[in-house]
Amino acid sequence: MDDRTQPVRIIVAGGGTGGHLFPALAIAEALRRLEPACEILFCGADRGIESEQVPKRGFPLVTLPVRGLRRGRIWENLRVPADFLRSVVLAIRSLRRFRPDVVLGTGGYSSAPAVVAAMLSGVPFVLQEQNSWPGLVTRRLSRWAREVYLSFEDSLRHLRGPSRAVVMGNPVRFQSRKLSRAEARSIFGLPPEGPVVLVFGGSQGARRINEVLLEALPSLLAETNASWLWATGPRHVEGIRQRLDAMPKASERVYVLPFIDHMEAAYCACDLAVCRSGATTLAELAVMGVPSLLIPFPFAAEDHQSRNAQTMAAKGAAVVIRENELTPTRLTATLVELLNQPDRLRQMARAASELARPRAAEEIARRILAVARERKA
Repeated sequence: MDDRTQPVRIIVAGGGTGGHLFPALAIAEALRRLEPACEILFCGADRGIESEQVPKRGFPLVTLPVRGLRRGRIWENLRVPADFLRSVVLAIRSLRRFRPDVVLGTGGYSSAPAVVAAMLSGVPFVLQEQNSWPGLVTRRLSRWAREVYLSFEDSLRHLRGPSRAVVMGNPVRFQSRKLSRAEARSIFGLPPEGPVVLVFGGSQGARRINEVLLEALPSLLAETNASWLWATGPRHVEGIRQRLDAMPKASERVYVLPFIDHMEAAYCACDLAVCRSGATTLAELAVMGVPSLLIPFPFAAEDHQSRNAQTMAAKGAAVVIRENELTPTRLTATLVELLNQPDRLRQMARAASELARPRAAEEIARRILAVARERKA
């Protein structure tokens, strides 16, 4: 059978954390809109967030036993090379069965086996990088990639194959506000009036943000009329709920979830976000026009979250507190000041919107389809 008559087949490799998975899902959904007959297979880690999130979006998923390096856990890291080699072998088998026209890698340890398998199998691959400081997969493999899609122009100087790179922006799961504030708040049971602060720390939560907010909440509940939509992360939710049970007013104004599936609604519902400064999060804040208080993750590679956060702050879209300066007193003072200045929050929201590239996913998808069709020709 003539392969040119067959649907385009694409493997999407990425996950481990939401920062790598959600851009992959955004591109996959754009591919499906542009080319409904396109066949897409996700490939990720068996312990990553993708195991739950990808099937929810209706995509098939192959998982591999790949592991990321763990800081300070030498004995656990001894297994990483063997698990990686085994994952590459399994990924090669998946490529032979699925016969993709192109493989997309969105970074992180879970994308590496499929990308390496594509390189060894002679299948073209493309990379999408979210951060200003490119991750290890992008830095090591960009010279062999057909194309590399960057979010920041500053990333070019860190690549070995910069001629193949193009700055496209960071793809996000939604393109604009499609819900009214009232509709969005009703989804979470939030009050229709008064400010709402959205707090989240990435797909796994952020222990330090959770701890400091718990200490600050009595003062914040007393000094503001804000309600709080708080995604604690699955590991922390029960302990936080127990602490809140003993806190006056918390049951009326603090809405705690382990994870927020409907982030578009959460952004539409809130007046201010308190969060980390991963590139995917910042792209979503920009597209949705949400002002933010950013607390960069201090152990990110090359401190790239601080770089990301300063970019937003320099444009007037965010306020930044470094984690080593984060205390209940500092958090309370900053939030009270912001919530008491609605005009400033509106200015920050406009500044965030000016940084948005809402069509990044679609533009990247078009380029991937072009690579796939070139292989079929």
